[in-house]
Amino acid sequence: MSTRAIYIFKDKDEQYTVYKHHDGYPSGAEIVLSVARHLAWSGDRFEPDEAAASFAAAAKLSSSLQLTDDNKLAFTGQEYPFGGGVRLLNVSKKRGIFDGAPPDIAFAYVVEQHVPGQGGWFVTAYTTSFWDGVSKANAKEIWQGPLNEMADWAKTY
Repeated sequence: MSTRAIYIFKDKDEQYTVYKHHDGYPSGAEIVLSVARHLAWSGDRFEPDEAAASFAAAAKLSSSLQLTDDNKLAFTGQEYPFGGGVRLLNVSKKRGIFDGAPPDIAFAYVVEQHVPGQGGWFVTAYTTSFWDGVSKANAKEIWQGPLNEMADWAKTY
């Protein structure tokens, strides 16, 4: 069975949501988010639409890309075996961050700029009531912090 998750990239004006059909548990999420961070704008720049696009690219290539010990991207030599599994969701920020999410989501991750003007990604992780659909009422926050600290937390989850 797959562990489905949504990834919400937002700032004060915009919100973009990406659905990923598998590997949505915290350690899987951290890997793809870390690769996405390397594909996104570097330095102080954070734009939710560009971050979401970087995440979709990283998720599509996740079996072919990895982070090396010196924190660089490298191809593993494996070919991505199939398409699908990642899609953009049509959501409305005015209705809430979980609007438009499929009903069978196990985790949700909200990604924002850590400190405006400092480019790092700040992640808030939630578990959801899988069969009831994700909503503010049934999403339970399980972790919050900078992306570069997520791997340590994910190992303990």
